[in-house]
Amino acid sequence: MRKLIEYRQQKALHHQLMKAADFSMLSADAIVMLYHCPKVGVGDILGVGAYIGGATISMARGVRGSVRV
Repeated sequence: MRKLIEYRQQKALHHQLMKAADFSMLSADAIVMLYHCPKVGVGDILGVGAYIGGATISMARGVRGSVRV
């Protein structure tokens, strides 16, 4: 929960994630969590979305921000 608040306070990041939320059926909080999981996680990611890619964009931004790439 702390990370969710921290991401919301980072204006540039929050703006980018909210742009992805515009193209998703998911809530803004779900988009932020989909950003966070690949950012801190280890392993492969498979994004199988049902709409037009908002979740995939969020996960890709998380991977790009990861130190494990």
